[in-house]
Amino acid sequence: MVSSTVNQSKNESHAPKTKEVELPGVSVGGSHIVFTVVELLLSLTAFILEELIITCTSCLPLYYFEFASFTASLFTLLFLIVGFMDLPRTLDIPWLSCLELFTKMAVCALFFIASIVFFYNNDRTQLEMTAMAFGFLATFVFMTDIGIHVKMGMLMKADRPSVIKKGANSCGVPHT
Repeated sequence: MVSSTVNQSKNESHAPKTKEVELPGVSVGGSHIVFTVVELLLSLTAFILEELIITCTSCLPLYYFEFASFTASLFTLLFLIVGFMDLPRTLDIPWLSCLELFTKMAVCALFFIASIVFFYNNDRTQLEMTAMAFGFLATFVFMTDIGIHVKMGMLMKADRPSVIKKGANSCGVPHT
């Protein structure tokens, strides 16, 4: 009995230690939290720069860009707060990661369309061009985050095929 305890402690001391810090609510990995913070900062910067524009000849694209950048900031902040509160584990919500993915896809599409429309219909002032650049940067980061999220989800699904219960969709939500 004593020798098995000594052998077990030796094996634990030689086991490689991971350097990844586990944050609450981070389902995809450590890079996911970094992408979410960068998405928030870029979309919030685009929104603030857009708010500084005083005059416009064609204001509808500007308002659409404002809506898209604010929506991106709001939803990104919401998922960041939910992730740090550790609600998915506390309330046992297995589909929150899937909801986040689909929300980010919708926000990314909305932001991309708004950036393109704003690109073609603006007064070409320095402030508008800078807001547009932040819009396209935020869209690129959203796309990259979605790609990583999907790739990691597929890898996790390949590693654990029994996680999805029979009669449930790919997010683990039972069919009604």
